[in-house]
Amino acid sequence: MLSAPAAMLALMLVPVHGVVLDARADGSSAIVRTEPASKTIAAGTRDYRLVPATHLPRGTGVDGYVDASTRPWTLREPTIAAPFAPGTPDTASVVGTNRVDMSAVHDPRTGNFIITSAEDNLVKGTSGQAVQIMNLWEGWEETAGLV
Repeated sequence: MLSAPAAMLALMLVPVHGVVLDARADGSSAIVRTEPASKTIAAGTRDYRLVPATHLPRGTGVDGYVDASTRPWTLREPTIAAPFAPGTPDTASVVGTNRVDMSAVHDPRTGNFIITSAEDNLVKGTSGQAVQIMNLWEGWEETAGLV
């Protein structure tokens, strides 16, 4: 039996995020605009065979693995991606600060909340936290020496 990394290499599996542009009614294939999680394959729009066959309506965001060893390429284990909402935290808004921005988005499909956060880990790391705690203990301004 192959280990997970060996199996992924053998099948040429590449993690991707995509949006369904069109799909067959029986769920056997879909035209998906994909964005790879790495530079292993180029982003593009193509017809994918879906394994397992899953009906994905137009506009559905999907995450999965592209198997580039098959023709046509296969989108394996397609799952519906978590919803993206305007206002989702971005690292650009916290660079150079000691702040963590957080957001909660309700996914009505599952009833769950998707919690995301953004931080500048060069400031809000363990050392930044230590300085912040020292400042509180000493009664100094909490952000002294941090911003």
